[in-house]
Amino acid sequence: MSGNLENAMAKASGRERDQQLRHCCVPGNSVHEQNRPVPGCPPDDGSWLVFQAFANPEDALRHGGLQFCRSDPDVERCLRAHRNDMETIYPFLFLGLVYSFLGPHPVVAWAHFLVFLLGRLVHTWAYLGQLRAPIRSVSYTLAQLPCVSMALQILWEAARHL
Repeated sequence: MSGNLENAMAKASGRERDQQLRHCCVPGNSVHEQNRPVPGCPPDDGSWLVFQAFANPEDALRHGGLQFCRSDPDVERCLRAHRNDMETIYPFLFLGLVYSFLGPHPVVAWAHFLVFLLGRLVHTWAYLGQLRAPIRSVSYTLAQLPCVSMALQILWEAARHL
């Protein structure tokens, strides 16, 4: 955005600012009838918005209209990969923290953490790159082995102290 538009938007109230943005971001409104660009508006060739897809209607309205309220397969795949990572990484962090308090040998602990990291990196890469199924499932299983190992060692230590 140019400095003039930023200054005007900073002075405008919230409703006025939304109207200015809505005017700029509707395709076809960044150029007047005389083919002069509106200062600070993105070009209306779509280059300012890569996927032109929004999951929420309010975001789509702000950036062009309800026709942009749709899902994009690439975005959905990234969201699924992120959700899958979070479902695996948070339990690993908890197990790793408790496991670290048990005082394992540093090389063994480092090996657990490295195997998990490599397995998750390969799994995420395979998920986003749409690689063949065996790669993803093998890397997932490989990343779960350290988690199972740490969980068993934690349970063993807990049972030993009962």
